[in-house]
Amino acid sequence: MIRVLAPLRAGRWLPALLMCLAMGGCDDDGGDTADSAPTADMGPDGEDRGPGPETDAEPADLGPLPSLEAVPGDLTYIAYESGGGRIYSVQADGDLRRPITRDPAPWTDHAVGPDPRFIAALRHTAALADGRPDPGAPAEVWIIDVREQRSYPLSPPGCDAAIGGVGWQNDALVMFAAACDGAPSQAWLYPFDDESRDAGLLLQATLGEGGAVRDVFPIVNTSFFTFTRSSQACGGGSCVDKPAVFLGDYELGIACRVTDGDPEMTDTSTVDGGEPILGDHDPAFTRDLGAIVFSRNVAGKPAGPGGHFDLWRVQVDPAAFGGRPVEICGQNAVNLSGDTVDERYLTADGGEAVGHERLPQPAAGSRAPAGGLMWVGQTFGPAGPTSAIWIQSLDGARRAVTSPSGRADHPRWIIDDYMLTGER
Repeated sequence: MIRVLAPLRAGRWLPALLMCLAMGGCDDDGGDTADSAPTADMGPDGEDRGPGPETDAEPADLGPLPSLEAVPGDLTYIAYESGGGRIYSVQADGDLRRPITRDPAPWTDHAVGPDPRFIAALRHTAALADGRPDPGAPAEVWIIDVREQRSYPLSPPGCDAAIGGVGWQNDALVMFAAACDGAPSQAWLYPFDDESRDAGLLLQATLGEGGAVRDVFPIVNTSFFTFTRSSQACGGGSCVDKPAVFLGDYELGIACRVTDGDPEMTDTSTVDGGEPILGDHDPAFTRDLGAIVFSRNVAGKPAGPGGHFDLWRVQVDPAAFGGRPVEICGQNAVNLSGDTVDERYLTADGGEAVGHERLPQPAAGSRAPAGGLMWVGQTFGPAGPTSAIWIQSLDGARRAVTSPSGRADHPRWIIDDYMLTGER
């Protein structure tokens, strides 16, 4: 049986949260692979305390990698080289950097499971010359088993997951956004250990009406998830795709809108190539589920593919978690870039420039430092793009976990659980 979310109709607001929510929440005390795709070997090859792969490095032949019982470290990310991308794990302080996948491939969004033996990841079917995935190429959801050193495609044929977003709803179900059989993209659940790729096992988690669903981010061990849904905004004789952040509960079949996607923002002059999608992107929950951090297109800053992106935070109404339908469950959206984040990043030619902040990850789970905020800092210029993983603590100090002039992307905390309080 397929269950879908129903629209919500009422609302109430949440009192202002403490400032520390901006940085990720507060603590009380301060077999065989499928025939259609190749197998990838996984596992670490020992400690590496270096700054990460260089921007123009040729992919090294790592050789056979020993198996792991679980993914180590505090976070994972993708490092892109001229031959493709590899998934790495690393501690929050930058130590104990380990490759998790051996062969370069067009990996993007990924998440370590509640059983950290497994990783769910999106793998595009083609890569650009610099190793990054071709954004116009289809993508499949894959499962990586680090103990058995094998991987396999999970999403059914005919489902294109290139629109982004993958995570674990619990230790049995993976959630991802995909457009299946030509229909608009929705959020789907699928058992991670079923390699049949049977479309009949898909459980639809979002309503079939409305624009494309993107950027799904499930809250592990709950039925809650956040995502973006596209709508169209027009102004000045042109129209753009305008995603907004939503919050859903697939068990109760309800959803509510968290942000408005900045409806006044239709200035495509900020977009330097690529599809003009000028809205809200990549939402992720803070540790205590009191706020969502996301990236938003803004005007008045350097252009880049897809526009210019700043980090934003919006408070979430806990009533949305109580089973009471509401139409809007977010308030007090705040731009963190320029206030709490230093926006200057190293460029590929060794200079500095105002950069973009993408893919925010507030601290969550026991492995992330309390109050830490992680994101990707990007620059674009004649010498090429750069992207590095940055972590900022509550006191405002920030550090690069990867080479500031490299090409690292798609960071994700290894999350075991959230601080869940109250009753539904």
